[in-house]
Amino acid sequence: IVRLNAGVNITNNGSVIIDGTVEQPVVFMPNSTNQPWGGFFMRTSGGLVQGSGVIFTGSSADPNGGAGHRSEQCLFLCDSTPTVNLTDSAAIFFRGQLAHAYNGGTFKFTRFLLQRCITGGEYTGANFTANDCAFIEFPDDTVNYVDGDNDALYFVSGSHAFTNTLFG
Repeated sequence: IVRLNAGVNITNNGSVIIDGTVEQPVVFMPNSTNQPWGGFFMRTSGGLVQGSGVIFTGSSADPNGGAGHRSEQCLFLCDSTPTVNLTDSAAIFFRGQLAHAYNGGTFKFTRFLLQRCITGGEYTGANFTANDCAFIEFPDDTVNYVDGDNDALYFVSGSHAFTNTLFG
């Protein structure tokens, strides 16, 4: 378990490799459940987050630290074509966006769950692949629909592929 203090961001200009398993996941979570941590800032083409068996929860501390069509902070704020590659992983219960890609990037999700965040984020010029994934409950699971750019995913150019993936 990786506990992060309120508002803490991780600047990643290199590689972060997270090796958990389904049975024993690595969990990134706030030190206090009512004080969210920030997210990952990746602003170089060499930026990589590669995870297997990882759960991200309680991120997006800054309600005005987002990018793109939403103001809420992203779990992964990406510029200059970094890579996010998550397998057998989840991002659940956070106050912002999964990611925002300004200038491309590669996002590959395999057996990944995104649940209960504001939006999956905006991807401009990015390569996005989802295999055996679920993107559900945006921003929540109530029956009240609000047209507030809380899309599961928002794409602006790039290459996108989905196989056996649920949106709900």
